[in-house]
Amino acid sequence: MLRKRMLWQWILAISLPIWHGVSQHALHCFAHVFAHTSVPATSRQPAWVQTLRDALRHEHGRGWSVAPSHGQVRLTRRDSTGSRSTVTLPINWRRDCMSAVIGTVSALRERMEERGISLAAAAQLLAAAPATGPVDWASLAASHQATRSDLRPTTLRDLKTRLERLLVTFASRPTPRNGPELLQAFARQHFDRCPPGGQGRKRQLLDAARFLRWAVERRGAPICWLPPSPAHIAELVGVSASHSEPTIPISPEALAALLDHLEAIRPELWLAVALVGCFGLRPAELGVLHPRGGRLYVGAVKRNTKTAAAPKPDRLAQPLELVDPSGASRDDGARALRGC
Repeated sequence: MLRKRMLWQWILAISLPIWHGVSQHALHCFAHVFAHTSVPATSRQPAWVQTLRDALRHEHGRGWSVAPSHGQVRLTRRDSTGSRSTVTLPINWRRDCMSAVIGTVSALRERMEERGISLAAAAQLLAAAPATGPVDWASLAASHQATRSDLRPTTLRDLKTRLERLLVTFASRPTPRNGPELLQAFARQHFDRCPPGGQGRKRQLLDAARFLRWAVERRGAPICWLPPSPAHIAELVGVSASHSEPTIPISPEALAALLDHLEAIRPELWLAVALVGCFGLRPAELGVLHPRGGRLYVGAVKRNTKTAAAPKPDRLAQPLELVDPSGASRDDGARALRGC
């Protein structure tokens, strides 16, 4: 501002003959306009800034631009509709930032085009996983286990075992190159004792597939590691060669005889059998019973992400009393409720 005022004073001094007939008010107006006219920014920016912008435009097109923002690089993307999105990159705004900016924009574009996501979402994925170098699967497996900490201890232990087996498959030869190859190798290596069509195969493959999808969608792993389709996973599970026989239910007479026998020799076991048999409980529900006001309420046993977000209320269980051979109604359910 001081330089422009001095320049104005010099121009005024050498041009007094020209301005002799102009009023004093007009001269002051001209001086004010001249002093507050901004000089284009391009004349003040360093040469490397224009070089950076030219290189970015040449590499990625005219829709990409950069500018400084609190000492870092602010990246702006303008799409074909004219709308803009902006993110701040973790790159310092300085002369030697060109290669880092070009490489980061390339990684962002790759994620945006592969996954059909926004610039902001791509930046989040890029922050979660490095753009270069191998994926640290061991670290991702540990992070994934931490996100499943709401599981029961036994379920969490099984998940840990399955992920450890998956890490062994990652390091095997020939090295798997994508998600489908990884699960195929996983099945070959760890299904010796798991019969086709069994729950063992199904649970291991579903846990492995869930981990791979989480790593790609939440931690920015390359998209080639997405798990195969459900149909492909079903092929790896296989079909059971044996047919399970239907379970024969216990008759009311047999249950009554069992309760009489247990009451005489094992009262604590009688209580458990009476609750399961008369109230129709699952054995695991014996640990979540809540007797209130002469009624029996059963809490939720299953624990997963869905039930953690919206817990189910306790359900009311009603007893179905047995009838002895004489036709008289027994009271095993009512007595079991009083014993809770």
